[in-house]
Amino acid sequence: PRGGSLTQLSNSVGILDRMSVCHTPDGFVPFLSREGLYRIVPGAGGIEPLSKRKIPKELIRIDKSKYWVTMAYDGVDQGVHIYITPYTSTETARHWWFDWTDGTYWPVQVPTGMDPFAVLSHDIPGDESAVVLAGCRDGYVRRYDDNQVDDDGEDLNSYAMIGPIRTNRNDQEGVIRQMIGTLAESSADVNWSMYLGRTPEAAIKGSAWPSGLWVEGLNYNDAIRARGASVFLKLASTGRWAF
Repeated sequence: PRGGSLTQLSNSVGILDRMSVCHTPDGFVPFLSREGLYRIVPGAGGIEPLSKRKIPKELIRIDKSKYWVTMAYDGVDQGVHIYITPYTSTETARHWWFDWTDGTYWPVQVPTGMDPFAVLSHDIPGDESAVVLAGCRDGYVRRYDDNQVDDDGEDLNSYAMIGPIRTNRNDQEGVIRQMIGTLAESSADVNWSMYLGRTPEAAIKGSAWPSGLWVEGLNYNDAIRARGASVFLKLASTGRWAF
């Protein structure tokens, strides 16, 4: 169309590459720059950093000679897929999910050979939400499906780290005597492990102890005597699980 104008939104922040940008239904344009994740505000309202203070360091100053960056907005789960795929197998993939609702970042790992090189938000007729299609390293096009029990034949390796939790007041040590684990019905088995220490940093850097296994539903009490001022609880599984 004729007309229009060009407006410089910033002289220091720009889009990292042609595929490191997407758009949301409400008119925002998230993009990855050398300094992290930003968004363009609708109506030429300028640009804003997205969680600048807590952005993962893996999203800052990405080397374009080693990595191919693609992004897509997911209308189903309300967030942005950020895929940082290495050109060669000598580098490690660094994929992330940015939750558009609460502004949090979550690391994502996919099986070797399934790293995306192209992504597309695709509208399905009769469905108000968009679905993200990913063109992967092995030549297949894939999509996310919450009903699947594996990753296209590969185990779904996932974990959640809960904490740090203070066990006493004034940073004094406390004792955890027992744990009661309750998983959802039909949940996969979950391996739990505990990390304790004088401080949160000491706890997360220490060795896991104690540990155990939970199965679906209400589990037997785990009688333990674990001492520390700060504690992390790690829950890990190779299947679909919930607690």
